[in-house]
Amino acid sequence: MLSIGEVVLVGSRLVAGVTAPSQATTSAAMTAVLVRPFIFDTLPCIRRVVAALLLTLPACAAEPPERDTLPDVETVLPEARGCLLSIGEPRGVVVDSVVTGTAADGLLSVGDVIVAIDGEATVSAADLMDVMTRRDPGEEIMISLERAGDTDDVALTLGTNPDDASRPQIGILIRTSYESIPIAEATEEVTPSFTSRPLALGDHLVVVDPATGAWGEFEPDTRLGATWVATTEGIYTLIGEEDLVLTDALTEEALDHDGFQDWEPRRLIGSLGARLLIVVTVDIPDQPGFVNVGLALFDPTLAETIWVTPVLNEFGIPVTAFGAPDRSGFVLVGADSETGAVRGVEFYDSLGTLRDVGALSDLGTPVGWFDGTSMAFRPNSEQISIYDFADGSIRNFTVPGGLLDSLIAAVGDGRQIMAIDGRNLLITDLTTGSEVRTLAENCTIARIGEPGWGL
Repeated sequence: MLSIGEVVLVGSRLVAGVTAPSQATTSAAMTAVLVRPFIFDTLPCIRRVVAALLLTLPACAAEPPERDTLPDVETVLPEARGCLLSIGEPRGVVVDSVVTGTAADGLLSVGDVIVAIDGEATVSAADLMDVMTRRDPGEEIMISLERAGDTDDVALTLGTNPDDASRPQIGILIRTSYESIPIAEATEEVTPSFTSRPLALGDHLVVVDPATGAWGEFEPDTRLGATWVATTEGIYTLIGEEDLVLTDALTEEALDHDGFQDWEPRRLIGSLGARLLIVVTVDIPDQPGFVNVGLALFDPTLAETIWVTPVLNEFGIPVTAFGAPDRSGFVLVGADSETGAVRGVEFYDSLGTLRDVGALSDLGTPVGWFDGTSMAFRPNSEQISIYDFADGSIRNFTVPGGLLDSLIAAVGDGRQIMAIDGRNLLITDLTTGSEVRTLAENCTIARIGEPGWGL
């Protein structure tokens, strides 16, 4: 039985690192793995649970010490906040924190929304910083703000920036404020574009265009796990353990699979327009329990396999694919069968033919199409490299400091990237170095879907 190792990041998707048994063999230079290549091994999880239980045994065995009565939960925990989505245009500057001992200390509070300085509107953080370039240390300013539903004006004498005595300092950390709504109010009609895509937030399935900030929700009772793939026209999943059934995730209807030349679907890894890119396997003759691995392009509307191409052993196990905006081809990512690390990155045309476009794997891990002809790669935590398939040029951008440990995905508009930072979905413009802003806050971000929804 093929086991699954540690979970690793490939692009913006979490995938399982595949561990093949040492006696695995190959046939016709293709990867040969055991029949059930994508069943999760629960033993590591069980070991972690057992270890945690063992850690609690000494405390449980001893006589518990006397303790004071605990206060009611309501007096300790703040009111719970649900998943919130940012919409619309910027509407001011939020104070995220106040630096002790600065001019703002005692005058401004976390959560204040600054809407003007000396009557000059501060709609965004960039506006506020622009105003400050025209002020001097020691100068008094009048800050107009919104606080707890009320408006107020606060006079403040600017301090001196400790890093540059010629520059003033207020003493706050800020971000641009946007209107926030719960998922249930995400009813906007999202215009189809290459940047629009489905997004799983907890049990909710929404559609978002991060380039415009528009949000909409599918039917409220639509519930998806993490194992689904979106085409431009639908959302699909494989259900089952051994005999996998291709299913329309929105209607829950099983779809016919033609079993082209006995190839069977094993994992959905991407899409090309309205068609699915599927990892498929076929039994190796005279080697019971072993299979060859290939990649198939499947049309779910016609229930027809368009083509199957074998995967070479040195490429690794296909784990994700990024369909080009013009549907001319896709970038395929392969993982090492033992470590789960990225092993191969190749470009295939829409007919399933491998094209020589250079050593893409040297550029790092793909994180999505940056624009119509360019793919974004992440060679390390601090850099994004943009490779243009049209002319072979490479541009490099610096990842904002706050996103170094975040999972990143390209938006597709030629400017922005998204980042999953814990329970927040963030966005920033690489080309201008603008502030990182929040798209969704306090949400369980299960999966970012493929772009091009509705095209």
